[in-house]
Amino acid sequence: MKENVIAYIKDYVERDTPIPAGEDVLSFNFLGSGYVDSIELFAFWVSIEEKFGVEITEEDMDRPELATIGGLADFVCMRMQTEEGA
Repeated sequence: MKENVIAYIKDYVERDTPIPAGEDVLSFNFLGSGYVDSIELFAFWVSIEEKFGVEITEEDMDRPELATIGGLADFVCMRMQTEEGA
């Protein structure tokens, strides 16, 4: 499942510009590099919520690890497991 989450996030991040060759995809900071700006961010979170059936709260949005592909994928997978058990 994690591979699907990573692929979805990577596809979204690369919709306009590919991640530079040689860049570690999982540690790629898509916010700091401008691949997803603050205006697009809310739509991105909503698309993740709808695709994977998870909730991303306002407090979650402030977590710095969610600015990387790997950090966001880990968070989504953790949230999926938590919400399945609820």
